Amino acid sequence: MKKLLFYLTLFFLISCTKSDPVVEKTMADFEAITADTLGNFEVKFTNKSKNATSFLWDFGNGKRSTDKDPKHKYTEGGIFTVRLSATGLNGTDRITRSI
Repeated sequence: MKKLLFYLTLFFLISCTKSDPVVEKTMADFEAITADTLGNFEVKFTNKSKNATSFLWDFGNGKRSTDKDPKHKYTEGGIFTVRLSATGLNGTDRITRSI
């Protein structure tokens, strides 16, 4: 009986000291650098998201990408609303910026 009580106590102590790994929050972030090349505005997007494994870009002109760090050419000038959705183990985060 003492042996059983010892093993049960040991099992309980080991179970209580285990902790689940901390999964940090997914945070979407990016930077955009533009260049005018012969009337086409090419934008290089640098993904600065944290704890993300997949990405969905909406460039605000009907075009999309799932690349991590895409380049995109705008054939018309103007202000575009760019959206980035970054998904990781702890869910999805979104950011919107005008370029």
